[in-house]
Amino acid sequence: MKFGDNLKQIRKNKKISQEELAEKLGVSRQSISKWETGENFPSMQNIMCLCDIFKCKINDLVHENFADIDSLDEEIKMSVVKFKKEKQKKMKMISKVIYVLSKIVRIVSEVGAGILLIVMIVVPFISKNIHVDGNVLKSNDTVIGNIRESEVSIVAEYLDHHTNTEIIIHVEIVLVGLIISLLLLRMISNYLYKLFKNINECDTPFTMDNVYYIRKISFYVIIF
Repeated sequence: MKFGDNLKQIRKNKKISQEELAEKLGVSRQSISKWETGENFPSMQNIMCLCDIFKCKINDLVHENFADIDSLDEEIKMSVVKFKKEKQKKMKMISKVIYVLSKIVRIVSEVGAGILLIVMIVVPFISKNIHVDGNVLKSNDTVIGNIRESEVSIVAEYLDHHTNTEIIIHVEIVLVGLIISLLLLRMISNYLYKLFKNINECDTPFTMDNVYYIRKISFYVIIF
């Protein structure tokens, strides 16, 4: 099916009129009509907005094998051209390495976040009577870790000027920040994995799904 037919069918299934859809997108009703008849084709931004409105995937609007490529405008056509075979081979090799590494980073970040969560629970118990003994940080008689000689005075001064409750709060804040960072890293690596796995398996890296993955990666990188 052509894009216009897909759009019309999904719009009717969602029971949204052309006028309502035009209002949601901020375009004229005539624009929607022209998209559905195949007279015009929406911009990439409008395609993404359509997916948000219909809660559907891009492939539900544009056939994933791009058999209907002649209905696309020149900008979209340029986005789905295939690499030459030599470039495809290099791209697939690189993408395979990246998506494997991304999967490893995703697993490591999940495990790391889990460990830090356990540490958060344990901190209030091990922070009682915390003190510096030489260059060793102890809680009662339990050794927590070693301290560099250059940092012993700094740690000792910090412990002297803060209550046990304040120390716990400070440590917990740092741990929460680290956990959030690891979870964001997990999201970034997850979409990197999907992106480069898709590139490895497709004839072209310029698919609509990949555009979506790149947007997600950019979003989480900014937050990170």
